[in-house]
Amino acid sequence: MKKILLLSLLLSILILQAQAQFEPDQIKYSKAIFIEFGGNGALFSANYEMRFKKGQQDGLGFRAGFGGIRLADSQGKSLNILTIPLAINNIIGKRRSALETGVGITPVIISEENPSYSQSIVQKGVAGFLNVGYRFQPIKNGFLFKINWTPVISGGTIEPRWFGISFGYGFK
Repeated sequence: MKKILLLSLLLSILILQAQAQFEPDQIKYSKAIFIEFGGNGALFSANYEMRFKKGQQDGLGFRAGFGGIRLADSQGKSLNILTIPLAINNIIGKRRSALETGVGITPVIISEENPSYSQSIVQKGVAGFLNVGYRFQPIKNGFLFKINWTPVISGGTIEPRWFGISFGYGFK
């Protein structure tokens, strides 16, 4: 399942990039790829982001990614966690430094494998999140850095002590 999600994400990026190569007006969408530690994808996630309006570095956009972790012990028990952060975000600031705000959801799939059981146990859920933070972005192409406060909303409670830090590449 992870390989299918990764392949789908990479294929989408390639299609969008190829489509942008043939646009007659040469004004392109601002895009970014980045990895995030903590934040909306739980422990780790790889993400793709794009603004909705061509030629703008600020304004509304979307983000989609996938993340996860595998934990195993010496008895053969393992816990696999897959996260899929999806968000609408807004960038306020037309230069390198900007304020980023957003809202989204993260579907979570947890699979527990235990040699004592004949089947693995799978749990599914969805967590909501808010997002506010600092964003250092390139004017055209280059290094992207973000640090965000991302309170998680799940099961009727809010976990305010959640942060994310991201490193990546922004391009047009």
